[in-house]
Amino acid sequence: MVKYNQLSAWSLAQLELELHGFDEQLSLYRSGQTDAGQLNKAYDIAWNRLDIFLTGQETALIRSRYQASERVGAFFEVLKEYEQDVVNPTPDSARLAEMEGRMNKLLPSIRDLMVMNFTGPSAIKQRQELQQSKEGHVLVLVALLAIGLLILFVVSREMKLQYFLAWNDPLTLLPNRAAFMTRLERLAKGKQPADCTLTICLVELNNFKEVNDSLGYAAGDELLTMVANQIREYAHDQAFIARMGGDEFALFIYGAMPIEHRVPYLVRLLDELRPTVFQADPAHRVRVSMGISQHPITAHKIEELILFADIALANAKKLKENHLQVFNHRMFEHYSRNRKLAAELREHLNIISNSTLYLHYQPVIKPGNAYNMGAEVLIRWHHPEYGFINPLDIIAMAEENGLGELLGKWIFSRVNHDMSQLPASFVDKLELAINLSNSMFTPALFHQVNEMLQQSPLRAEQLILELTETIALDDLPLSQRIFKELKHIHVRIALDDFGTGWSSFSYLMSLSFDKLKIDKSFVSNIETDPRQFMFVESITKLSHQLGLVVVAEGVENLHELQQLAHIGVDEIQGYYYSKPLSPAEFFIYAMTHLAHNTEETVDASYH
Repeated sequence: MVKYNQLSAWSLAQLELELHGFDEQLSLYRSGQTDAGQLNKAYDIAWNRLDIFLTGQETALIRSRYQASERVGAFFEVLKEYEQDVVNPTPDSARLAEMEGRMNKLLPSIRDLMVMNFTGPSAIKQRQELQQSKEGHVLVLVALLAIGLLILFVVSREMKLQYFLAWNDPLTLLPNRAAFMTRLERLAKGKQPADCTLTICLVELNNFKEVNDSLGYAAGDELLTMVANQIREYAHDQAFIARMGGDEFALFIYGAMPIEHRVPYLVRLLDELRPTVFQADPAHRVRVSMGISQHPITAHKIEELILFADIALANAKKLKENHLQVFNHRMFEHYSRNRKLAAELREHLNIISNSTLYLHYQPVIKPGNAYNMGAEVLIRWHHPEYGFINPLDIIAMAEENGLGELLGKWIFSRVNHDMSQLPASFVDKLELAINLSNSMFTPALFHQVNEMLQQSPLRAEQLILELTETIALDDLPLSQRIFKELKHIHVRIALDDFGTGWSSFSYLMSLSFDKLKIDKSFVSNIETDPRQFMFVESITKLSHQLGLVVVAEGVENLHELQQLAHIGVDEIQGYYYSKPLSPAEFFIYAMTHLAHNTEETVDASYH
């Protein structure tokens, strides 16, 4: 260890002190806070200290270590270089500013020299390491702060996005159902004037799914966006608009617009939307329907307003074309009736016999065949309160309430029940045609039919399943697979109501039908309308060339029968022969017909 005397240590400390003193006086002088006398005094003291350190005997040992002579000498050279500037100073001297800058760069080396003189070089190294560590920690803290701010920004942006999506539709950017209902509830809870009026309009794009399926989802999204923008621009600040989901939008009008102006206002909106949806679908399948309810005219609660607008919308959709319906209490009575009937229908579909829901059988006559007879199975419901329920309404109720498949199972079971009540020798001569609804035509159909036949007196070849042109066969490969499964067990398939839909010929070309039933609308005027005669004749010839049996529906008089016989239609169904009959009545009719209607008498009836 090197030992230093007190004098050398004191000399180095005094040196640093006086150099800092001169630096301070120079700074004060340049800022006008001291005079030239004080500056020169500090300069002389610093000069003397430097001279003593560099030439004195007692500092010789210090000068030989840690480059002390070079460090102190460099500072002394600065003092010498600027001596005249200090002796005759001016506060705004550029030379004094330059001198101060150079001294500030050299002072840390004097401080390091003093520290090493007292503690050795390790102290400087430790101080440098400490400084570097501090700088590193500062960088870490800055980095953490930056990362924290970035995370905060991302989280904040995500929260804003989630909040936006919670209340808005991401495609159209309109408020969503939640925002619509919240706004309505806020209105309901607030204090409203006695004459407050509120109008709700539900808007739906009928057959919108056809656009997605045929043109793609991008086209569907584009149509929804165009409709949303058009409603937004039309309504402006007159109404609150929302996308309720799927192809449904909603508006409510509240405030200054007189209530008697609101329906005409919405009619004009419907007129503006028509060309938009017309142009978006080349096949022109999409239609706009609107349902309107108003407070206090038709409803007193928000929940009722929504329900009543939905009921009005359902009525508008039934009209098929672009249409608007305003809710009235007749609609509500019909809605309540249908809800009650739907609930009772569900109960009846769990009862096979002893029910007001039953089946009738309409004979299908085969001219020239006195040994076999066909029949179409038709559902009937005689309600104790509402009387006779239209079969189409029964099927629609089942479809709308998710009972379609259950209805199909019930019909299969009821056919088995009815046929089991008749003599087996009679049943063996029958062909029964059962209509299928949309929800019955599924991959499960084959298993349902197979299960029915296992418990039935009927053979598979006696069963005919009828599909109408309205059944959606979106997945043609799946439909062909179902056809193949049914035909494998010899169940036949008929295309019902041929000619009432645009896709009739597409059905014939794509699917292997066994029978074709010409709709009664083409039969009713066949004896007076040459075009109808030509149509039925052409279809019959084409069907025969394809190996199909042709059935004419709705035959009501002898003239129609004679025209159809001349064309060569294979089978006849209609009131000319018989209305739909109960199983017992059908048995009596069939036995009488088969016993007396020989081939000769049938031929005579044609002539």
